[in-house]
Amino acid sequence: MLSSPFFPSQNAQRMIPSWLATVLRGWIRKANSTTPLDDAILYLVLLMMLVPCIVFCVIAILLCEVMGTDDNDAFPGYSRKRMKKEKTWKKVEVKKKRNSGEEYTYLDTRITVVPARQIGEPCSCQCLSKIGQDNVQRIFNAFWELGNYDLQNSYLYQSW
Repeated sequence: MLSSPFFPSQNAQRMIPSWLATVLRGWIRKANSTTPLDDAILYLVLLMMLVPCIVFCVIAILLCEVMGTDDNDAFPGYSRKRMKKEKTWKKVEVKKKRNSGEEYTYLDTRITVVPARQIGEPCSCQCLSKIGQDNVQRIFNAFWELGNYDLQNSYLYQSW
């Protein structure tokens, strides 16, 4: 262990990485420092070398936490994989349109256009006249405006 009046106690020295202690020992041997002033100068030089690195790391960590960024967002030019843009995928767009009852196209063996959802013809048992055309239109619009398959199913179950 290093011995100097300016160096931390024995317990604190155990927390210093071994490579750093080796560097310090080498500097002390090279300088043949015998006075506490020489030791203090060596420690001051070492401190001046390490503090900027530590400060930079702390500032970088704090900035990432304050800005609330992930690793990929903090340094967008240096990420290894590209970021997914799922909102622009055709599959996602078609699913959103299908769940909201809008017209959409899909490619199976050929391009198929599916028309927008609309209320069908009234049945022969006159159910539509009992509910009323306005209520049917309101229920139809409320169902398709949900735009989510699970929410639409729960809407159907709660209305029964």
